[in-house]
Amino acid sequence: MRRLFNSFTLLLGSLGVLLCVAAAVGVWFAGARLNQATDKVFDGVDRSLVASRDRVLGAQTRVQESKITADDVGQAVENWMRAEATERLTSRLKIEEKTQRLAAGLRQADQGLEVSEESLQAAQKILEIARSLGASRDVAVVDPLLEKLGAVRTKVQQSTETVDAIRERMAAAAEGPSLEERIRQVAQLALRVVATLGDIDSRLGEFADGFASARAKVEHLKNQTHRYIVAAQIGALLLILWMAVGQAALMYRSI
Repeated sequence: MRRLFNSFTLLLGSLGVLLCVAAAVGVWFAGARLNQATDKVFDGVDRSLVASRDRVLGAQTRVQESKITADDVGQAVENWMRAEATERLTSRLKIEEKTQRLAAGLRQADQGLEVSEESLQAAQKILEIARSLGASRDVAVVDPLLEKLGAVRTKVQQSTETVDAIRERMAAAAEGPSLEERIRQVAQLALRVVATLGDIDSRLGEFADGFASARAKVEHLKNQTHRYIVAAQIGALLLILWMAVGQAALMYRSI
């Protein structure tokens, strides 16, 4: 009877050791797959940040071109002020053509920033997945970028509205007692657009530089998540090893 009991105990111990080996292999493969998933997730975030930065740089180019056009509008308005009555119609048509081009450039810049915002929102969603893999919740990466981008888009849209106001004033302008006052109002609006576009250009430059810091944070999060996964693997393997040692001890006592 004792021999039968020892044989049964030996069998159970052997099965326990085999199960521990299988569990260790499973933990190893699970960790490897988690590491691969982590790489894919953070590479996706990095691609979204790069795409967003490229759009911001494209929008900055549009803003710089628009600033030149706005300077031309301001100069054209000054010429309109000094023009003879017979030349004012030609000057007005030139200003209307330039303001139309200016409004189109600003809308293209805003569209580029909108696409950049969508890329950042995609990165934000991917980071939610990363946090579920063990990334820290305390490291802000995308939120500050979205906040700054929203502020810049607001200024671009305000500039577009100002340009639209210039176009409306130009369309309503006519020879008469109030013409000089209308011209002065248009000149003031043009100067406001130039100043605002200069500020937007500066902000976009600083904003584009901020992507380097964001990508560095993403790389830090990636490495941190890998460390968490490895630590979990080691902890699980040590637990399995402890269980395997117990099973081996049981087998040894039954021999």
